Amino acid sequence: MAKCADGRVYVVQNSLFFEGGESRVLHVDLLVLDAHSGDLLHRLRLPDMTVPRDFFLTDLAVREAGDGVIRVGWLEALHDVLFAT
Repeated sequence: MAKCADGRVYVVQNSLFFEGGESRVLHVDLLVLDAHSGDLLHRLRLPDMTVPRDFFLTDLAVREAGDGVIRVGWLEALHDVLFAT
């Protein structure tokens, strides 16, 4: 899920990797695109997250963007995971 604000589009790119045992690692990049051209303006690597195998939430998304603050959270949950500025 992408959000537009301030002439930019904010998108979360998720990659899930399995790490043996009972956990998975979610690598997440926040992409900032120019809303008019679609050009990539910035890529920010967010902290890796360990996700237990029995935890069904697997994708982060931009929940809200505006005034230089981006809220990122699980697609399937109501709470946010982190804020980026």
